[in-house]
Amino acid sequence: MQDKTIDSFWKWFNENKDKIESDNYNPTILDHLDKTISDWNLDWEVGPGQFKRNSLTISPDGDEELLPLTEHIIDRSPSIDNWEFYSTKQPKANWNLLELTQNNISVNASEWEYVILKYDDGKIEILVKADDLKSYDKETKEIIVKIVLTNLLGEKLFMQQVDYFDIVDEFDGDKGITEIRYLPEHLKKLFE
Repeated sequence: MQDKTIDSFWKWFNENKDKIESDNYNPTILDHLDKTISDWNLDWEVGPGQFKRNSLTISPDGDEELLPLTEHIIDRSPSIDNWEFYSTKQPKANWNLLELTQNNISVNASEWEYVILKYDDGKIEILVKADDLKSYDKETKEIIVKIVLTNLLGEKLFMQQVDYFDIVDEFDGDKGITEIRYLPEHLKKLFE
């Protein structure tokens, strides 16, 4: 992607930023934002910032090969009052609560448990036990767990440190079973 295209996007964003703020969405402007970023094969989200009132994330949508592109786009972002920009989805304070209204799904992941498996080749697999997901089909469970793990860990940590995840009904033993909220700390210790 050419820098000219990126700079044109940021110029448009700066001109329309007041219509994208988290408490003042304009559907037409959001549609344009969605089309532009989707045409780049990337994902996005707008919401409250961690340090400023608003944030825009332009995400590689879990594809680590696209991370240099999202980082380059964010590196070219202007400094705008009340806005912060990210190249990956950030961990969320309310990581455990998920609402997918279009699918009538409401999940509270705070009771989930996990076990980390580290293989000889260094690959990491997370086994997740989520009793409240038993009624969903395998594909829906995987979508929900991926969203929750991304919200808990942040997209970059999830992409770079978790090679696989699986949803289990029961663990094979009692060893290593931990409450899901401790997963970020556990992963960081594994890679220290």
